[in-house]
Amino acid sequence: SFVLPSPGETALAVINIVHEAGFARAAGETASRALIGFALAVSFGSMAGIVAGYSFAPLRLVGPIVTVVFRVPPTAWVGLAVILFGSH
Repeated sequence: SFVLPSPGETALAVINIVHEAGFARAAGETASRALIGFALAVSFGSMAGIVAGYSFAPLRLVGPIVTVVFRVPPTAWVGLAVILFGSH
């Protein structure tokens, strides 16, 4: 366990965390937030796709932004998220 804990230590830690008093509430709250975020992303993304599909102007307006976003490596987004939202 010099750098990483052994699988046994990891399993024991997971078992201890699952049996903590606030685990079920925290897990439920996290799942709820994730589902709400996913639903919002699907809703807004679908609406934006429909608008862009029916009209060429929004596509031309957003095109340069999408190009820049796609050219940024995914690992850079992780670093940016840590900077913006913190690591706590």
